[in-house]
Amino acid sequence: MESQSSGGWVLQSETVTNTVDLANQVTRTSPGNQDSRSILLVGASVRWAAQSAAAGGYRVAGMDLFGDLDTRAACARFEKITPAEYAAPHKLAESIAKLADQERATVVWIGGLRAAVHAPCERDILTHDERAALARSVGFRVPETFLAKDGRRPPGARWLVKEPASTGGLGIQFEHHGATRTIPPAAILQRWIPGRPVGLVALADDRGVSLLGMTRSIHHRTGHLPFVYAGSRTLPDDRAVPWSAMQSMCERFVKTRGLRGLFNLDWIHDRQNQWWLLEINERPSASCEVLERAMRQNGHCAGNDSLMRWHFAAVQSRSNTAKPCSRSTTNTPLPSSSIHVKRIVYGRWHGQVHLSTLARTWQLAAGEPYDGEAPPRLQIADIPADGTPVQRGQPIATLLIDSESETPALAKILRRGIQQIESRLERLIDVSETG
Repeated sequence: MESQSSGGWVLQSETVTNTVDLANQVTRTSPGNQDSRSILLVGASVRWAAQSAAAGGYRVAGMDLFGDLDTRAACARFEKITPAEYAAPHKLAESIAKLADQERATVVWIGGLRAAVHAPCERDILTHDERAALARSVGFRVPETFLAKDGRRPPGARWLVKEPASTGGLGIQFEHHGATRTIPPAAILQRWIPGRPVGLVALADDRGVSLLGMTRSIHHRTGHLPFVYAGSRTLPDDRAVPWSAMQSMCERFVKTRGLRGLFNLDWIHDRQNQWWLLEINERPSASCEVLERAMRQNGHCAGNDSLMRWHFAAVQSRSNTAKPCSRSTTNTPLPSSSIHVKRIVYGRWHGQVHLSTLARTWQLAAGEPYDGEAPPRLQIADIPADGTPVQRGQPIATLLIDSESETPALAKILRRGIQQIESRLERLIDVSETG
């Protein structure tokens, strides 16, 4: 369960099978019975989106799989998705529609579950060939990709198997030649490209396309899945990013898809300084949280502004009162010297979580090792109620770190924060382990 170093070379992991919605995961329900400031967020975990939307002045209802304490605090009304609803998409769809009607809310999907409830139409999916054509038109590369059922792939390369509709690195692993595991016919085989996985967040609205920033992805091995998403961090130096080409590509993509709102592009940046496009996700990404924290610290997002507010305003075709970021000829995001890290902590064994005795926010005390002008600030999010059972490989909580500058001690601070959270997981005896 060791985490990958945020500064080292890690493995390609984003999915190429994400389903999309032309309105950025927004579903209109009961058009005559909606409050334009009331939203229902639905997803595997909606905590960050709920906090961002509430900061933007929206009345938030939520539905997710965890029901963590801070998610409930951000929502005016919250309902945890039951095992029965999760197992039966029609039941989940009925519960979503019922709650949306009661709250007079627009349903907004925050990744993870939408494909299980609404099967995508062919026209709603950006094909690999379409994505590759967009990337190549402005000079980017795309890994070779095939359907497993076609059985074709050139020799001499390492291949990833990606399950349909997988998100967050789940259902993604290396192909093992000669293994007994059967690859699903609908799975995708993609050539593995070694390099740094990064994500670009952009916003499409009435004024055009704004590039908000780029983050580096952090991954974690869970059993046979080596690429599970474990968080993001802002980049201390983004001068190597080809902003002009990325701006052009995003503008062409938005025009092709008629897209509004937040979206993100997943890349691999290899050792030869080549940029490989893996995926375009037509929805807010989990990495938006660290970008919003950076924008707030640097004064680019203040007051009741928030990324989710900009997202809803764009989707609903209403201009914001504040620009999301200043523009230049290439729309390069405003530079930021601060570093912001989001790290999901996964359970290393079966147990029960007890985090009530751990401070939710703290700053390094005098004498702690750091090299910046001010010590980093740490915060715990996605906090479950005490006694919540956690299976090995499931998330315990999320650690957030804000630092005024890059510091060599940041990795050590991160490890210590993770250890503090892990120490609050009371281990239970696993019968399968004891034989």
